[in-house]
Amino acid sequence: MAFNPKQLEKINQFELQRIMESVGKQILSRYHPDTRRVQAVVHRILDANKDLEEVRKRKWGIAVIDSPVENAFVLPIGYVFVFTGMLKLCTNDDQLGAILSHEIAHCIQNHGAENVSFAHLLDLFSIVIIAAIWAVVPSDVISLLTHWLYEKSLEIFLQLPYNRKIEREADNVGLQLAARACFDVRESSAFWSKMAVLQKSFGKVPNIEFLSTHPSHESRSQFLDDLMDEAIKLRSSCGCPQLRYRDPRKEVEAAAQMLELARKELFKNNPTPVKIFQI
Repeated sequence: MAFNPKQLEKINQFELQRIMESVGKQILSRYHPDTRRVQAVVHRILDANKDLEEVRKRKWGIAVIDSPVENAFVLPIGYVFVFTGMLKLCTNDDQLGAILSHEIAHCIQNHGAENVSFAHLLDLFSIVIIAAIWAVVPSDVISLLTHWLYEKSLEIFLQLPYNRKIEREADNVGLQLAARACFDVRESSAFWSKMAVLQKSFGKVPNIEFLSTHPSHESRSQFLDDLMDEAIKLRSSCGCPQLRYRDPRKEVEAAAQMLELARKELFKNNPTPVKIFQI
């Protein structure tokens, strides 16, 4: 690590203060139904995983931000932020549990500290390389082009793969956290399949994975499916109630097929995409 624990603590406290100053007026009351919903899901995850030291040692906090932004994140010190836009996107608490388990997994795996250290080391390395480029290359135009190519290469071959790697780790560990909390872990895969359908329905071009910080929606769904059998076994070993017979992944698949048929039927001669708001 490029920073010691005290330095990281100061960085995290500064970030918490910055966020609170930015969105403080939008934070819902602790008695608001949305806040209570998030509290219940977070406490369920933490209580089921309190044998983990990284869970026990943090003083967890929760804030729900009244904003259409479809996002949630957890600061390394254990402060959970959820936007109401994300709550609307989650069809049920099992999907919300999957999302928050993923974010909590980032936290307990210390990905925040790793990110800060990784970025710092890259910056130090870049300073040396960029200085060498401008010192050795004779033309300013060529130096500028070489500098740009170096920055893009660094991003594509180091930064983005690293970001996708830690997203995979959080998906894996998050699935285990959700399983131990007795959520329907199949909803994690169903959520990302739903996101892929929504993306297509709004006519958005899917992200090119190797140029993105996150795996594609389809890729994440498949990755979670590959881990599903083990997650279901773990869930059963924790004495959880039996999963319902109807698989939510099949429900999303059926809905996607119906929507595609409707699209073809209703918009044969019109390229305007059908907009879907929830599955």
